[in-house]
Amino acid sequence: MINAADAVVGKVGYSTIAEIYQAGVPFGHVARSENREMKPLDDFIEDQMSGMAITESEFLNGTFTEYLNKLLKIPRTKGNRSNGADQIAGFIVDVLKKQ
Repeated sequence: MINAADAVVGKVGYSTIAEIYQAGVPFGHVARSENREMKPLDDFIEDQMSGMAITESEFLNGTFTEYLNKLLKIPRTKGNRSNGADQIAGFIVDVLKKQ
């Protein structure tokens, strides 16, 4: 689903970051202030991904929609990212060849 999207808006979390990073789509990200792991996750998003930060209050009151046109204009990132599914498939093939 993420690959089919032009952008994603959502809360910051490990699996969400992983999927969006792999797809390279812009991320309108909402940090959860009560989560002590936010700093490293936010740092990764800022350094490695495209998109924009959305405050919790902007998300909750719906004013983040004012940023959607700007978010949708951000291009996908393209990189030499390894696909985990391809990596594990290759590993399994190698193991089976040795048997």
